[in-house]
Order: sequence, then C-alpha cells, then structure tokens
Amino acid sequence: MEKKLIFFDIDGTLIDCHTNLVKMSRKTRYSLETLKKAGHQIFIASGRCLCFMPPEIQEYPFDGYISCNGASIHYHSKAIYKDTISLTQIKRLETFAKENQVIYFLEEDQKIYTNKIDDPTCLAFAKKWQMPLSHLYPITNAEALDVQMAMMICPNSQTLDAAKVYFQDDFDVQVHPGQLSTDLSLKTSSKGRGIRILTDYLDQNITDTIAFGDGPNDMEMFNTVYLPIAMGNAVDELKERAEDITLTVAEDGIYHALFKHQLIKEI
Repeated sequence: MEKKLIFFDIDGTLIDCHTNLVKMSRKTRYSLETLKKAGHQIFIASGRCLCFMPPEIQEYPFDGYISCNGASIHYHSKAIYKDTISLTQIKRLETFAKENQVIYFLEEDQKIYTNKIDDPTCLAFAKKWQMPLSHLYPITNAEALDVQMAMMICPNSQTLDAAKVYFQDDFDVQVHPGQLSTDLSLKTSSKGRGIRILTDYLDQNITDTIAFGDGPNDMEMFNTVYLPIAMGNAVDELKERAEDITLTVAEDGIYHALFKHQLIKEI
C-alpha cells in the first residue's frame, strides 16, 4: 500500500467542544497511532493557530500542521509557508469592531491578540474553545504584529450579516456553524492550498491524500484531496462533496472510516 498523507480537522472531527468532548477518544488515538506505525504521515488542518490548539493536539506527535486555514504550514517543527494579514486589513477590522461592539482576535503562531481581553464574552469564548489565556494579549501596537488569521464575535445576527458584506473583499468570512463567531481567513490561503503546498514540498502525489472534516472551512480541503471523508456531524454541503461519510465524533467516526478503508485493523 502506498503511504498516505492524512489530514484531520480538529473541532467536530478529532474532538467536539460543542458536546464537551474535549479530548480524543481511545479509538481515535488508536487510529492515529496505528497510521503512524504503518508509515503513513498524519497532519492537522485547522482554522486554529498553533497556540490555540488544545494541549492534547499540541502534544501529540503529528507530522505537521496546516493552521490558520492554510496561512501557516509547519512540517516536523519547520515553518515552510506563511501568509500575513496586512495592516490595512487589521485597521478595517478595528474600525468595524468599534462601530459594532464586536470582539475580535488576531492570531499569530504563538500569540493571540484581542481588543477586549477582560470582556466576559471574550473569556467565555476562550474557555469554551480551550484558548489558552497565557497566550492571549491585548492589542497595543498593530503595526508590530505578524498575523495569519482573525476571528470575530458579533453581538447579534444582524451584525454578523453586516460583517459578511463589509469584509467580503478582504477575507473569506467563515461562520462557525450555529454561532455568532467567525473566522476571517485570507483569500490567498485555504486548507486546500496548504495541502497542495505541503504535498509539493514532500514530493508526494495528491492521489495519496485523505482528509477528515466537518465544517465549511473544510470545503477547499475536500476539493483538493483524493479521498475526502465527512464526519457524521458535518454540515450538509460538506457531506454532499465528500466521497464517504462516516459516523460522528462521539461515535468514533475516524476509527470506523479508517477500518472501512482498510488503513487500520479493528481494535
């Protein structure tokens, strides 16, 4: 069997903060360990920046990370690609936030900056999504930042709709399913483009790629890899694009899909 490159989203795929499944299950960990022992390479492909990934994900020996929806790529701790939000884009975000009571975050690999660091909504968001407060800082000098992605929390759906229009030329506005929060990702980056960059770097054929995901920001990844597998809890549009649909996170969907495709043995 050809050795595969296998890409995993985090939220709704490896774990599910919505349902308080904040750690990988025993069968999920078994799946990852079995893949590595067989010589396949496993990667995170996430909207989160590196320091925003849950501790268990950071500590696990993945072969690399496509983070910030493709704006930052690391392979075995080596940075191989980075795309950066411009100061002009940051200033537009600052203006919109001031006018609309919006909380926003600016993400670098190892630091996250916010305009409302003591706001209860900001702190509740950080707790829910396991954002480490030790890496969270106030924005004091935007000119000095090296930002790969932004996030935003809107006070209501009307503001969220207005943000989609306001930022449509600057970012891909990717709303977190069922939430008033959103990723603001660079149009020049995506998980799919990140996979292309990584496969070129490794001189690997795209036909040897597999991806697991559940959300709208996984669509470009699904349009890129050879075998896109949607979680049972995935949004409908992603399921429609998938080549296979597995069970939910709570039902160990990754384990069952890998067993089905004969990449692991039954535990």
